[in-house]
Amino acid sequence: SIRRIHLQNSCGENVNGYDILRSLVSSNAQLKDIDLSSNNIWTMGGTHLSDYLATNPPLEELSLEDNHFDDNDVTLIAQALKQNTNLKSLSLKRNAITDMGRNELHNTLFDASTLNSVADSNHTCLISGVGFGIYDVTTNLAFNSKDSREAKIYSLLSSRHKEETNCYHLDRELGNRKKDGYSLKLAP
Repeated sequence: SIRRIHLQNSCGENVNGYDILRSLVSSNAQLKDIDLSSNNIWTMGGTHLSDYLATNPPLEELSLEDNHFDDNDVTLIAQALKQNTNLKSLSLKRNAITDMGRNELHNTLFDASTLNSVADSNHTCLISGVGFGIYDVTTNLAFNSKDSREAKIYSLLSSRHKEETNCYHLDRELGNRKKDGYSLKLAP
């Protein structure tokens, strides 16, 4: 069966490649790799891709470089990636993504608001082409998702340590039962 589809630059200027994308993600094919770079894809608000990614399909690599994905598309993709543990690589180079979309993706990969949100972040997908630095902990460059998760938790605890706020945050996130008569104690 077909596992890889590479259709770079297959659509002319007057053809919207979204129909190809929609057909691929709507099929029951067990694809591992899709490359639709330079295909003049405009989603026009369509959610086929994000709906597909949210089902956690076996897809491991997706290249959508040089198309017309915007912040709204990226917001939907980011939401879908919260449920996806199979996608290992997503390339979005040369699309219409601004800081807003970049922040949505960043928060999906590394939501540093609480320890639980860090643990629940996506630890498997390496997203390229949106301006994340190569040494940024959010890039998921670790060898596996467990290492990536641990690096992110360490990063959060380390930054809180520098700010001298670890006890405050840990008490809020893990204990803070003062109204019930007890509080989290880190040491006797």
